[in-house]
Amino acid sequence: MDYIQFGQTDLKVVATLLGTMSMGSSAWKSWVLDEPDSVPILRRALDLGITSRHGDWYSTGRNEEVVGGTC
Repeated sequence: MDYIQFGQTDLKVVATLLGTMSMGSSAWKSWVLDEPDSVPILRRALDLGITSRHGDWYSTGRNEEVVGGTC
């Protein structure tokens, strides 16, 4: 996995992250993946070395449960 410098600090962060906005509960929005469809994606990302994830919509809390429970 490639890392890049974080701004002008000495910190290094992973260059690739996984967007998880579409994971959680389709009961919230029809385009959101439910847990059975989200978990394989999350596991594959972890297998590839992706350690950062971001979601700016949280599916009424279900996103954190699915992503946090897998990662």
